[in-house]
Formats: sequence, C-alpha cells, structure tokens
Amino acid sequence: MQTSLGRRDSNTVVPPMDSSDHLPAKSRGWLIGFLALNIVAFTAVIFLSIGSASLVLSWAKTHLDSLMMLYLAMVLTLVVGNIVNSRLKAVLVFWEWPEPWPINRAFSRYLPKEAPSASADSGQPPIGPTAQRNLWNQIFRKHKSDPAVTEAATQFRLAQELTWLSFVILVFFGIGTLAIGHITAPTLAYSACLLFQYLCAAMAARTIGIRFFSDVLAIAQTHKLFAQTGERT
Repeated sequence: MQTSLGRRDSNTVVPPMDSSDHLPAKSRGWLIGFLALNIVAFTAVIFLSIGSASLVLSWAKTHLDSLMMLYLAMVLTLVVGNIVNSRLKAVLVFWEWPEPWPINRAFSRYLPKEAPSASADSGQPPIGPTAQRNLWNQIFRKHKSDPAVTEAATQFRLAQELTWLSFVILVFFGIGTLAIGHITAPTLAYSACLLFQYLCAAMAARTIGIRFFSDVLAIAQTHKLFAQTGERT
C-alpha cells in the first residue's frame, strides 16, 4: 500500500487518507461550495470595511494584483489539495505529531471493553502503539470494501479536507484581509470568525475520524462473530 509520503510502510499506512484516493463528486461539490461561500463572505467584509461601492471599486483597482493572487491561491489550493501530504492534514485535525491518526491507541481507547478481541493470535488486544497501528491497518485493508467502512472513510476524508480548507482560508483570507485591507472592527471580527470556523471544522473532523476508526473495529468484530457462528453451525 502506497503511503501519503510516497513509500511503502505497513507501520504508517492509513489507506483512507492516501492522496491517490479521490473524493466522490458530491463531496468535491461540498468543498467547492464551502470555498465559494467564503469568497462571498470575504468580499462582503471588504465592502463593510471600506463603506461604499465607489470606494470598494477604487480599493479593488489599487489592490487588483494582490486580490488576483489571493483568489488564484485559493483556487489552486482546492485543485492541488489531493497532493498535499495527508499527514499534514491529519495534524490540523488531531493536533498531534508525528503520528496524528489515533490508530496508535485504537484498541486501548476505542475498542469496547466488553467486545471480543480483534487479535486472533493472542486472544488479547495489542498494547503497544506500533502493535495497535499494525493491527488496525491489517483490519482496515481486510474490510475496506465493506460499504459501511467505505462510507465512514469518505465522510472522514471530506471532514479532513474541509478542515484543511478552513485552515488555508484562515491563512489567506484572515491574514490577507488584515494585510491588504484596513484593520477595522469588521476585518478583525472576520478574522476571528475564520479562526472559529477552523476550530469547529477540526473538532468535527476529529469526532468523525474517531468514529470512523471505531466503526472499522466494530465491523471487524461483527465479521469475526459471524465467522465464529458459522463455524459452530
């Protein structure tokens, strides 16, 4: 399995975040709509900050080059987002480094205590971070074609992409507004709202991600129980 870093390593592979996987058209539509809404909000804030249409037009002409670079950078961010290191996107969600995904503690934290172990060898869930990471990757690769796993992975990837886009919007529009515009109450409030938007997106993506990792384990347990039942009948 190819990692987001461009090399094979079973210890660090997290397949749903692989840059070679593409979001469905519907999910990409959400990203485009999210970006378009933020562009409209950015334009409205500039208008409120300056005060009148004539002054906005004059300001836009003066800062035309900066605005074009800003909008182009945002569009390029959306276009090339798939090739950005998925580990970086995960860091923006989970705020941990160097292993941001919670698979290092998938069994110790997210496996229900009363559930049978997913470890077929020892009968007990793994304890160490490396062992947990390896086993989770093994389980995911085995069940990734399950519709429930596919849907959960897609939701997580969309949430992670929205978090990444929120962070980029915060950098470009938040700092850009203060850099090329006037530092006024509307621009300061707008920058604060962009920070809040990113924090909300990150927390939502983290919740969805943890649920995804837990769902994979739950589905693996279900398959194991069905297999055990079939062997007894």
